[in-house]
Amino acid sequence: MKTKNTKLAKAVSSYLMTSVYRAYRMVFSAGRENDENCFAIPVDEAADICFAQMALDNVKARSAAKDGSADEKITNLRIEQEYPRQSAAIFSVVTNVEKDLQKFN
Repeated sequence: MKTKNTKLAKAVSSYLMTSVYRAYRMVFSAGRENDENCFAIPVDEAADICFAQMALDNVKARSAAKDGSADEKITNLRIEQEYPRQSAAIFSVVTNVEKDLQKFN
């Protein structure tokens, strides 16, 4: 979603990029013959540094969200109208993650 709240957008973007980086590092590291020297962050530190960055981004995002914004209300219909190609994918992600998270509920 486009947002007028730039602090929120930056924090969420950083959180997502860090999450993707962490997932990539896990997959890359699974290949024992892959050269870990191509990364600036050592493999034994990467996961913890990513968790720290994501925790900071979470705090920043939650703080920015409290500030409010001039954004319009988000609805499924709005997402479907503004992002017709991507809406099915985002709804699928939400559904699948919620199924996994319900195990902890």
